[in-house]
Amino acid sequence: MKYTIKQLKEAISNLPDDMVVYQQGDPEGNSFRPCSGIDPTAIVVKEDGEYVIYDTQWTASDACMTEEDWQEILKLPRVAVIFPGY
Repeated sequence: MKYTIKQLKEAISNLPDDMVVYQQGDPEGNSFRPCSGIDPTAIVVKEDGEYVIYDTQWTASDACMTEEDWQEILKLPRVAVIFPGY
């Protein structure tokens, strides 16, 4: 199931602004990390059953692609990626 920004806003609408956010390391809850930010300009592609996240600030070379292939990736919808702190 994909979780949208709308669903996230609804889920956190009544929470205090200074509440710290953590994320699980896996679906079973075996590890946790505090979140340190969000990247709302990423692109996700499912390749060989795995999700690959691309940074839209990269060049074709950074993504190990031809310029033509990279331009096709950049046409895909953006996703928000919440990333962990350490």
